Amino acid sequence: MKTGGQNSSELRMVEPLSCDLSALSPAQRKRHSELIRYVISEPLSLKELAEGYEFSFKKEAEAFLKIAEWVVLERVCCPFLSFSLAIDRGNGPIRLGITGPAGTKDALKAAYGTEYSRTGSSAPLP
Repeated sequence: MKTGGQNSSELRMVEPLSCDLSALSPAQRKRHSELIRYVISEPLSLKELAEGYEFSFKKEAEAFLKIAEWVVLERVCCPFLSFSLAIDRGNGPIRLGITGPAGTKDALKAAYGTEYSRTGSSAPLP
């Protein structure tokens, strides 16, 4: 089968960098809204990654559960994102990595940049 002069190794699918909150039920949207306020207001630190960001949180069971629940909902409405959630041994923090294809950092800044806060005041994502 011909592909218009391109071989199959040159073909790739490009995912749109947009979130679709309508993919969530009304109850899920309400809970997502509650959880995102926690995720963007409670980090201890923020690290810029090549393809996204890594947030660090207090090592508390309640924090881990809220973050994990938010990730489950966020995956439904923003399927282009990849998530990693880790707790290292010892007293290290909970780490949430959010990455994706080119343009992900700009999409995250547009969606959440001015809401992220480490000190209780709005501060943009780097």
